[in-house]
Amino acid sequence: MSEQDNTPGTSGDARAQIAELRAKVEQLLAERSQAVSRKADRLEAYAGDVAEAAQYRVDALSDRIRERPLGTLFLVGLTGFILARVLGR
Repeated sequence: MSEQDNTPGTSGDARAQIAELRAKVEQLLAERSQAVSRKADRLEAYAGDVAEAAQYRVDALSDRIRERPLGTLFLVGLTGFILARVLGR
């Protein structure tokens, strides 16, 4: 071993560097945790908006079916007929 490996300053410097790196890693983890939390909040809000819009569409379709039941039956029958012809049955 060389004399530089046994100097007291070297182990102290290494400990200081390790402590500094540990602090940086903790800071990065905290920043990433906050970023992930914000993204999750945005995603949750977006999912709520999508669910609300889908429910609005379902309600509108339901109202239209109640208003015109015969037209709905005709449309469903026509769709079934076209699908059967396309699929070759």
